[in-house]
Amino acid sequence: MRGSETFYTATSGNQSRYEDRLDDILANRRGELTQRQKHCRIEPINRDNLIFWGLFLSSFFILAGRAIIGSYASGTVANNTNESLLFTLPFSFFASVLIAASLRRPFLFFYTKISVSLIRRELAEGNVSETVGTIIFDRKYRKGEFIAKVLGRRLYPIRGTISSLPGEYRFYYLPRSRRLLSWEMTNSQAEEHSLLTALALTVGFDLVQKQRTFCAIQFFNC
Repeated sequence: MRGSETFYTATSGNQSRYEDRLDDILANRRGELTQRQKHCRIEPINRDNLIFWGLFLSSFFILAGRAIIGSYASGTVANNTNESLLFTLPFSFFASVLIAASLRRPFLFFYTKISVSLIRRELAEGNVSETVGTIIFDRKYRKGEFIAKVLGRRLYPIRGTISSLPGEYRFYYLPRSRRLLSWEMTNSQAEEHSLLTALALTVGFDLVQKQRTFCAIQFFNC
């Protein structure tokens, strides 16, 4: 039953064989990677909006700043500040939108290539970091999703999404990119989970989906 296990892997996927996922988590506990993990498919973090706004703001400040400085140097602003700004700022805004829209895809392509290359290098090195954190349900991302957090910072799975019950977990991740490889419940969380699993088997419902629905209705982070 979905949600009945106490360990999860991002590299194999939770639809893969139980034996494969067990091999992954056992290797990660030893600070190692399996060959399957080293050659797993990598999904880069979606930075589309961040790239667009970075290009837009950079272009806007360069265009507007250059125009205003040029106006000051020529004495135009000193003679008629309002008219100069009324022309400069809208022009800089629309020009920046066009620049950001046209350059977003090339920048996103190179970002994806570079990030995947760096992660692939980390996987080849085979180093694994370990820490304890929490999985919570966060409404800020799209319609709400489960995310992993450690000391206020988010850990992104190397592929796929998290579909584990909220609570305390031990995370295994790449040290530099902080991409999540696998995670397992701590002892206290596992005890709680076993009780919930027994209840779910009796009543007959999906633990993860029920928890997601409950969090969304109650409007708070679990």
